[in-house]
Parts: sequence; C-alpha cells; structure tokens
Amino acid sequence: MMTTNRKLTIGIIGLLAVNLLILAFFFTRHRGDFNRGGEPRHNPREMVVKKLDLNSEQEASFNALVDIHKKEIRDNDSLIWEVKIKIFDALSDDKVTNVDSLASQIGDLQESIEIAHYNHFMKVKALCREDQVENFNELSKDFSKIFSARRRSRKDKK
Repeated sequence: MMTTNRKLTIGIIGLLAVNLLILAFFFTRHRGDFNRGGEPRHNPREMVVKKLDLNSEQEASFNALVDIHKKEIRDNDSLIWEVKIKIFDALSDDKVTNVDSLASQIGDLQESIEIAHYNHFMKVKALCREDQVENFNELSKDFSKIFSARRRSRKDKK
C-alpha cells in the first residue's frame, strides 16, 4: 500500500514531466512552421514542384527562375525602402514639396514588382509539359493565398 507522501511524490514527478514535455514542444517548434489556423505551413517552392510534378531538369530550371525572381523582387523592395526613407526625411523639412513625386516612384516600383511576379509565373508555366499545364492552372488559383500568407509571415517575423 502506498503512503500519501509516495502518491504525492509520484503525482508531482508526473506533472513535472508533463510540463517539461510541453516546454520542449514550444521551444523546438518553429513559429513559422504553422499558419494562423494551426495547419502546417508549406514551402511554396516545394509545393509548386510537388503539385506540378516537375522532373529533375524542370526542377533545376524552376529553382534558377525562383532565385532570379527573388533577387529582382529584393532589389525593387530595397529601392522602395530608399524612397520611403526620403519621405520620412521630408517630415522634418517643411519646404519639401516632392512627396507626391516620391509616392509616385513607390507606385511605379510596386507596379514593376507586380509585373515581375506575372512574368515569373508565365516562365514557370512555360517550363511545364502539356500534361502539367492543367495542374499549373489549378495551382495558379491558389497563388494569392500561398504567397500572401508568406508575405504576412515575413512581416510577423520582423
């Protein structure tokens, strides 16, 4: 027969073990691995390769396209940030009147980003064999969800 002290000791050890497991789960789980609904987040590059069933040659071409596209978008994002800094700097100078032209520059750069996205996806579509085009068309309906979620998660990490 167990004494009350022994039962309490076993209970405390059990609770301590459960708490340690919970802490381990939270510290080993990456915040970015799950979307807001608690579902696992997928890498868009891997998702496209899988859904389009790209062969190794297509995948290599696709990865090269993605790398070029990412650099182009990063460069444009940097230019947008430089113009935004000029706008922020203009806040301390009451004589500055070119804020409209700076805002217009941001609009032009954003337009070039959107065109770059479209051209990138058209190049990806061109990589597809005839039997993969239907999969691309289906996947393209989800691009706004896939990539808008990714942009939000990048903003959350900053």
